[in-house]
Amino acid sequence: MSKPDARAGYKIGLILWVSLLSSTIAYPVISFIVKAPEGFEPAEGFEMIIGVMSMIAVSSAVMSFVIKHIIFGKQLKAGQATRQTWQTGHLVAWAMSESVAIFGLVLYMLSYQQMYMVPFVLGSWLLFALHFPKKSTYESVRP
Repeated sequence: MSKPDARAGYKIGLILWVSLLSSTIAYPVISFIVKAPEGFEPAEGFEMIIGVMSMIAVSSAVMSFVIKHIIFGKQLKAGQATRQTWQTGHLVAWAMSESVAIFGLVLYMLSYQQMYMVPFVLGSWLLFALHFPKKSTYESVRP
C-alpha cells in the first residue's frame, strides 16, 4: 500500500471514530428533547434494571479492550498485524464503547431522568478517548 493509500486508510478509521463518537453526543441532546409523559413513573424494579445495565456496560467496556487485543494486539506483538486487523480491532472496540452510551440512553428512556444516563455517556467518551486511532500504530503495521 502506498503512502497516499495509507493516509486514506487512516482517515477512514478517523472518520469512523468521529462518527461513532458523534452519535454518543446526540444521546444527551435527545434527553433534552424527549420528555416524560405527564404522570410518568418508572416501572417497579427499575433499580434492578440499573444494576443489570451497569454490569453489562462495565463488561462491554472491559471486552472492548480484550477483543481489540485478541483481534489486533496479539498480531501486533507478533509482527503479523495488518491494516485490516487494525481497522477490525478498532471498529469492534468503538462499537462496544458506543454501546455503553446506548445503555445510558435506554435507562433515560425507561426513567426520563438524565442522572442515569450521564455516567454511561461519560464512560463511553472515556473509552473513545482510550481507543483513539493512533496514526503511528496504523502506519507501523503491514498493508
